[in-house]
Amino acid sequence: MKVLKRHELGFYYFIENIGRSGTGVASATTGSVAQTEGGSHHDKKLIFLDRDGVINVDSEEFIKKWSEFVFCPGSLEALRMLTDAGYYPVVISNQSGINRGILTIEDLDDITSKMIATVRDNGSFIGTVCYCPHEPEEKCSCRKPETAMLEFAAGKFPTHDGRTYFVGDRESDVNAAINFGVVPILIDGSVKEGQVRRLDRKIPGYLCRSLLSAVEKIILLP
Repeated sequence: MKVLKRHELGFYYFIENIGRSGTGVASATTGSVAQTEGGSHHDKKLIFLDRDGVINVDSEEFIKKWSEFVFCPGSLEALRMLTDAGYYPVVISNQSGINRGILTIEDLDDITSKMIATVRDNGSFIGTVCYCPHEPEEKCSCRKPETAMLEFAAGKFPTHDGRTYFVGDRESDVNAAINFGVVPILIDGSVKEGQVRRLDRKIPGYLCRSLLSAVEKIILLP
């Protein structure tokens, strides 16, 4: 099933309907998160997530097929915890393999569809997915650390406050969070599991080892 649509700025995206249980089916609309009986995006708390290195294990060779997609330890549990706590997860990912000719949009669509289905089968959901296909030299407005994809996703929500997070594993994720005015959480393999460190005295953000640690030790704290 084809799930990705192309935005006029050139990035690709998927939007999930929110139903009574917080999950739903792929929206056929192009400009808003659709509302279904018993729930809406207004009931949810926004959180941004990078994909590779946060939800799934990253690869220097790009993730080109579903057979190469491996969920990070604890990431499905973390997504389920976010769902239970009323969060609306948004995946914001640079996928320049598209324009480099390494990855086809058909394969990216297949990966996305199966990722969404697997997450749903594990009792959680991903609300929106945005992929920038551009190479750095193309100077687009959507490739992180630029913020067009974040603006697109957050435009479906009335507000986001000082406890809106962006969890990523690269400097571009941190800078995208700062540029958009949300709190960065950087996944760093050198940090012990369960440990949390401040990102930098000049930057209001955090370092931790995994998405699960980020959810347990930072995001879901009172």
